[in-house]
Amino acid sequence: LGLGGPAQVLFNYLGRATEAQALPITGGDRHRQSPYAVEVNAWLDAETLRATFTLAEGVPDELTDHWLDALKQIANATAVRTAPVTPLQKGLYYQAQLTGSTGHYVAQSYFAFDRRLDPAALAEAMAYVIARHPVVGAGFTADDDGTPVQVLAAGRRVDVRTVVLSTDADVEELRARDRATGFDPGEPPLVRLTVVRLPDDRDGLLLSYHLLLWDGWSREIVLRDLFDAYQAVLDGDPLDPVPAAPSFEDHARALAARDASAAERFWAGHLTGLSGPTLLAGPAPTLSQDLPPALVRTLSAEDSERLRATAKAHGVTLNSVLTGAFGLLLGARTGRGDAVFGVTVSGREGEGLAEVVGVLLNTVPMWTRPRPGDTVAEYLSAVQADRVAAMEHEHLGLGEIQRAGGHDTLFDNLFVLQNFLDLDAFARMNARHGITAVRADDSTHYPFTWVVTPGDRLTVKLEYRYGDAGHAHRLLDDYLRVLGDLARSTGPLGALPGLAPAPAPGPRTDVGTDTVVDRFDRAADRHPERVALVADGRSMTFAALRDRSRAVAGVLAGRGIGPERTVGIAIPRSLDSIVALFAVLRTGAAYVPLELDHPDERINAIVADARPDVILTVGAVTPRLTGDLIELDRPLPPADPYVTFAPGDLARLRHPAYTIYTSGSTGRPKGVVTEYAGLTNMLINHQRRIFGPVLAEHGHRVFRIAHTVSFAFDMSWEELLWLADGHEVHICDEELRRDAPRLVEYCLAHRIDVINVTPTYAQQLVAEGLLDDPARRPPLVLLGGEAVTPALWRRLAETPGTAGYNLYGPTEYTINTLGVGTFECADPVVGVPIDNTDVYVLDQWLRPVPDGVPGELYVSGIGIARGYLGQPGQTAHRFVACPFGRPGMRMYRTGDLVARRPDGNLAYLGRTDQQVKIRGHRVEPGEVEAAFAAHPEVRFAAAVAQSDPQVDGAYRLAAYLVLAGSDLAAVAAEVGAGLPDHLRPTHYAQVDHIPLTVNGKADAKALPPARPLGALTTGGERGPATETETVVCEYFAEALDLDDDEVSAVSDFGALGGHSMLAVRLVGLLRREYGPVITIRDLLTLRTPEAIARHLDDHS
Repeated sequence: LGLGGPAQVLFNYLGRATEAQALPITGGDRHRQSPYAVEVNAWLDAETLRATFTLAEGVPDELTDHWLDALKQIANATAVRTAPVTPLQKGLYYQAQLTGSTGHYVAQSYFAFDRRLDPAALAEAMAYVIARHPVVGAGFTADDDGTPVQVLAAGRRVDVRTVVLSTDADVEELRARDRATGFDPGEPPLVRLTVVRLPDDRDGLLLSYHLLLWDGWSREIVLRDLFDAYQAVLDGDPLDPVPAAPSFEDHARALAARDASAAERFWAGHLTGLSGPTLLAGPAPTLSQDLPPALVRTLSAEDSERLRATAKAHGVTLNSVLTGAFGLLLGARTGRGDAVFGVTVSGREGEGLAEVVGVLLNTVPMWTRPRPGDTVAEYLSAVQADRVAAMEHEHLGLGEIQRAGGHDTLFDNLFVLQNFLDLDAFARMNARHGITAVRADDSTHYPFTWVVTPGDRLTVKLEYRYGDAGHAHRLLDDYLRVLGDLARSTGPLGALPGLAPAPAPGPRTDVGTDTVVDRFDRAADRHPERVALVADGRSMTFAALRDRSRAVAGVLAGRGIGPERTVGIAIPRSLDSIVALFAVLRTGAAYVPLELDHPDERINAIVADARPDVILTVGAVTPRLTGDLIELDRPLPPADPYVTFAPGDLARLRHPAYTIYTSGSTGRPKGVVTEYAGLTNMLINHQRRIFGPVLAEHGHRVFRIAHTVSFAFDMSWEELLWLADGHEVHICDEELRRDAPRLVEYCLAHRIDVINVTPTYAQQLVAEGLLDDPARRPPLVLLGGEAVTPALWRRLAETPGTAGYNLYGPTEYTINTLGVGTFECADPVVGVPIDNTDVYVLDQWLRPVPDGVPGELYVSGIGIARGYLGQPGQTAHRFVACPFGRPGMRMYRTGDLVARRPDGNLAYLGRTDQQVKIRGHRVEPGEVEAAFAAHPEVRFAAAVAQSDPQVDGAYRLAAYLVLAGSDLAAVAAEVGAGLPDHLRPTHYAQVDHIPLTVNGKADAKALPPARPLGALTTGGERGPATETETVVCEYFAEALDLDDDEVSAVSDFGALGGHSMLAVRLVGLLRREYGPVITIRDLLTLRTPEAIARHLDDHS
């Protein structure tokens, strides 16, 4: 436009108006030719500035863009404004709010220079960087809805301070103090520059900043611009602080405007079927808050090239090989086949984003699902395909991804492929500016962060906040081993070696050919007049038991009973119970115990399945039975006494000794067929490991043993084995054995030395005074059938003159597989293998797992059962080929989850098929029970998973407690304080006793309903006193599905059954009434209606 003459530009600001009101100032027809080359009419429509341009022919349209750009620069230079944050910034802001302005999320870079630095020039250079990249000077806060935003303003500067130090140690102390100072995100700038004056004309520069400002990719850009600007200031060259385009603000606004629904649907589908998070450090680890230690391994050039060649051979990226191997490592280290871990994505796929400074990085979950039959190529291709499918949806924040998948958390390992570093560019920059050394430190909040840097020699760095250096070394070594195995293999994944070495067979000892009854006969020959049995006020000597059992055996032999035949026993608990049992074993047949407390329907089903050749019984029971019966309370038919079967047969112990029935998953009882060899092996083991040590403590006197276990339970042999060692066994009748007070009274009155019960029943007996009298307490308490609580184990260990012994074993392996005494281990583990027994802790691919890693227990050895009677399919499923023994060797798959401790003992973790999921976490109720049982005021505890009516498909935990006079709320609070949220019961009931099944285990079906703890204590608490408190209490009740009178003004949200998912519901109700003045964090901090009402009154 030429100068002079009439004006060619007309600009009119019309104030507040609508488009209809904003007519061109020249008026009339909009299509009339304007007398101006450029006519602009601008107005404010609501909160939006609008403008129309009328341009003469020949005036370029780009003029409008120049005007908008100029407006933006003016706004940026003069106004404080807010902008959205990216997903990772949102997560970092949340973490920063939780931890406060300490040294968390602080990154530091320390540069050593060969020259002196000019602090003023550095300040000018940093001002230039902020002007070019405004996010460098940003602060952060939350808007009215509680959403994090970045706060940007022009003219922010970073003061450069100078300190004079003498030694490198002084520098390290400065760095530590500076890190600990931290940053408050709401008080920008979140950057500190410190010039360190050192001797010999050399300086250092400490750059500290909050991780909210920029990511690792941006670091190179910030440092390049800072040092280049610094040099320009020193040289007197002018700086032109033009904001970079596109800006990080533009990128953040574009991300915020994207529709998240498609990404949410993708992640919800992608994570379908995920059983829970992969937590290598456990659900509630204690993490170091210091800068985490780091271990670094550098691969050889040959190994690095092998990995690149593996990727090329399988048609995948190197990243797929690295993450695929990492998934295998985590799966093996956590005892599960699949694994979830975090991976970082650059977020710079869009045009022009490579030069943007800010946090474009994002963290998303990677879920690897290896299958043993897949080849390495198939597995790696699947890993890559999953990443490719997710790329379009990697802009969604991790919190949103977790919510879409229905999980509170997903992983505790972050895997970073650091492929953005241009080491040559850094080297040139350092040389150009006299930088002689650089040390950069930052960290994440994850327990484990892995950083892999490709190159001619690939490096792997592990930063760890959990565990010690030895644990970290093993982890890193294991990862490199998996990488190597993967690179060398092309076959199925199942053929890859595990992380633990193949187990070597344990030692074997010869058990001879004697049966348990043969050994009993020798004891009877030594002490024929010694009392062997006591029952119902009657007694029987060793000689009498020997002779009568031989007489009954003669009757059986006369009917053709012998090896590979079956005899039923249906006799009430009495002297003749043992007579019958020993008689059958003399013939070499197998006995089948029939539990007379069971309904006739079940007894008949067992008889029909076992098809005994004859049943030993008494007249009172005969009407309930069918078949060939021999009544032992009637005179026996004439027959010669029968001592023992096939005494010269070296294989005689390989015949079945008994068939005991257990519950079947199909509803049909399973008969477990067990051979004589296991019984003899058990006796020899017990004499060496249990009888001997305990008897030695008590002068090798004759012990009295209380027999309290059902004969239909293989655990009943624990008491009977003492007969073969010459001791006295008292057979407690049905009523006595189940009556805890009477049983304790009997044991004390008859000076019982050994009692064998389940841990649950043992706790009841201890509570009734079993151990109270030092002169009469039993020297030995045998425990089996279920997990032992720490409190019970500790009580037994601390009781002078008494030992506890934990005996673990499935029915499918003769009576016991593992064992340990209080005199051998301070913790209630399940112990080490018995004689002639091998145990294997294996993963889902039947590979040994490392010590400390959960795995399924498999057992093999002399005591393994033949299988399930008449059920070859079930037998093949549970009794599998043993890959660690001689050809044809079998092992039994127990279904029990265990972990091997460094001392060799196995710790029981629960059943593999009884896990429940509480808000995305896999939970073993036994772990909760153990926590409560460890409390000194808890006599008994049972934890039960119940369907949560508030959350479809979810479960909640209920705790049933028998207390020693303490307050339920106090105990729950004390124990709950030490439990992570998902292990903390939301509902409670105080009961007088824990109902037991016939086998002495807790009967969950017979327990009463449980209520939230807070609802049980409301009666003594004050009600709402203000209108706001009344409304908040009503919303508490609505969100938590409680009656109004179950919520008081001081009720605790968690104690009322609240958790994170219900917090979302409650906050929604409160916001609907009071607006966005309360957040979930407020709720979880304030917790009570009283405090929340006060907060609402103060902020509404």
